[in-house]
Amino acid sequence: MNAKEMDALWEMLGILRPKDARLRNETLKLVWSRALEPYAWSDVHEAVLTHFRTQKYFPDVADITGRCPQPREPEALEAVRYRQPTAGERQRTAEMVRRWRAYRAALEAAGLPSLSQAQANGMRCADWDALTRGAGICLEDFLSAEESHA
Repeated sequence: MNAKEMDALWEMLGILRPKDARLRNETLKLVWSRALEPYAWSDVHEAVLTHFRTQKYFPDVADITGRCPQPREPEALEAVRYRQPTAGERQRTAEMVRRWRAYRAALEAAGLPSLSQAQANGMRCADWDALTRGAGICLEDFLSAEESHA
């Protein structure tokens, strides 16, 4: 839906619910606009009318989108969404996994807990960070390092 169609929808909601204060909320209108963007005006229009045929309450945007046919993604988005990673992307991912494992191994070798283990034992993030930095183990060093610390 475009901005003109959104204005028409908001006007229609105003006719159906003339005293509803939500229709004066520009932030709510913006959120609805973003949520309804991929849907066709005709589908949204019909969904609103269908909603008010059976419900007297002001709908959530999910009430409307739930009554609309799901929009088809543009083919360009589908191509990106389902494409295989390139060799370079696979290599960068493998390198980040290797660095993460080296970091976790360094924590374990120093007898330090992981962040999740520390939090489970009641330690605050800032205290855990100070503890690991005090031991000379800093995640940023592993992520930016050219060579493994393992």
